[in-house]
Amino acid sequence: MVEHGYDRTASDHCVFVKKFSDGEFIILLLYVNDMLIVGRDIDEIDKLKKELSKSFEMKDLGPASQILGIKISRDRTYGKLWLSQESYIEKVLDKFNIGKANPVSSPLGSHLKLSSKQSPSIVNRFLSNPGKEHWIVVKWNLKYLRGTSKTCLCLGLTNFKKLLWMKKFLQELGLQQEKSKHIDVRYHWIRDELEMKLFCFKKIHTDENGSDMMTKPIPTEKL
Repeated sequence: MVEHGYDRTASDHCVFVKKFSDGEFIILLLYVNDMLIVGRDIDEIDKLKKELSKSFEMKDLGPASQILGIKISRDRTYGKLWLSQESYIEKVLDKFNIGKANPVSSPLGSHLKLSSKQSPSIVNRFLSNPGKEHWIVVKWNLKYLRGTSKTCLCLGLTNFKKLLWMKKFLQELGLQQEKSKHIDVRYHWIRDELEMKLFCFKKIHTDENGSDMMTKPIPTEKL
């Protein structure tokens, strides 16, 4: 993609972008043999497709309807877009014979008392040698997915407007970073914001604090 004038983003090496003199741009997401092209200039997109087809065999599937197990639905009239992983989740559930299991209402049951090594957030570290306690956590998570598989992520014009506003705001503050490494994004950015006193940390009482359900078991009533 670099040979075609595209820049690889530092935040995600699977994402490439090319900006044109008229202000238009094309964003290309490439993962193994799956590709997603985003842009408003159809002529430039068609030109890109022709150039890529000279380098390797590719098939144009038209407007994106699915990528990496994510189903894409649109409502162009109201400017909304839905992302769903229902089919992928159902395949995973059937693989582990949990497709017909009774769903649970939270990702982590209040009766489960877990150590730091059993936390759902780090269970993936034990994929090569999982223990019984890890399977208990994963099975509960799968039952939670059983009841939420039809839930979609909805993005509308309002969401995009907020993102554009945030981008402009960061540019005005001089905080938009270019070609930053992951460690810069994750640590240095937060540290710089604290030093500039753009925000501060305040203690919030447990009763008023939204718990992270993947690390803290809480009853459904509190949700």
